[in-house]
Amino acid sequence: MDTKSHEAALLRRNYLFAGLPQQELDGIIDSASLVTVRAGEMLFNRGEPARHFFLVLEGRIELSLVSSLGDKKIIDVISSGNTFAEAIMFQHQSLFPVCAFGMENSLLVKIENQKYLAVLTDNAGACLALLGDVCRRLHWQLQEIENLSITNATHRLVRFLVDRLELTNPDKGLIELDLSRQVIAARLSIKPETLSRLLRRLVDEGVLQVDGRQLNVMSVDKLKQFE
Repeated sequence: MDTKSHEAALLRRNYLFAGLPQQELDGIIDSASLVTVRAGEMLFNRGEPARHFFLVLEGRIELSLVSSLGDKKIIDVISSGNTFAEAIMFQHQSLFPVCAFGMENSLLVKIENQKYLAVLTDNAGACLALLGDVCRRLHWQLQEIENLSITNATHRLVRFLVDRLELTNPDKGLIELDLSRQVIAARLSIKPETLSRLLRRLVDEGVLQVDGRQLNVMSVDKLKQFE
C-alpha cells in the first residue's frame, strides 16, 4: 500500500473522518501534508499557535508538560492511526496546551483546522456522527480520570494490563508492552520503582512471568482479582 492509500485508510478509520463523505475526505487528504519527526525531536511547544492537528501514520508521539526546570510529565502517547491536537479546533484560544515530541522516528499527516471545520460546516450528518464519537470518547476519558483519582496503583496497573491482554486459552494470555516502563509509570501516575515493585508482586503471586517486554499471564482470573 502506498503512502496516500495508507493515509486514506487510517483517516477513514479515525473517529474524526469516519462520517465524512468520500469527496470531502479526498479534499482533506489533498490539502494535507506529511511531516517527519525524528526520535526526541519537538514537533510543537506549549503555547505555540495551533492551526493544524495531526494523525500518526507511523511511529509514536509523546504529549508532555515540561516545567521550567526541565522536568517532564508525560500526558499521553499517540500511536499509529490516532489523531492529536484536534480538540483545539473548537476552542476560542488556539494554542497548543502541551509539548509534542517524537517518541521514535515518526511520519504524520498534518491537517489544517480551517479545512476540516469548513467540511463540518457544510455537512450536518458528519457533525452528528462526530458528536456521537466525541461523547463516547468523553465517557472513556472520564473512566480514565476515575481510574487515576480513585483507584490505587495496583488497580491502575492491572486495568492497564488487562486492556492489553491477548488470551491464549480461557485462563492464560500474553501481554506485549510496546512502551518503556518509565512511560507506563508516567501514564499510570506512579514512580518507575513502584511499577517494578508491583510487577514483582504479581510475579511472586504466580500471576505473571516477565520476559523483557512480554508478560506471560499464568492466570487471568488471579490477575483480575487485583482490580
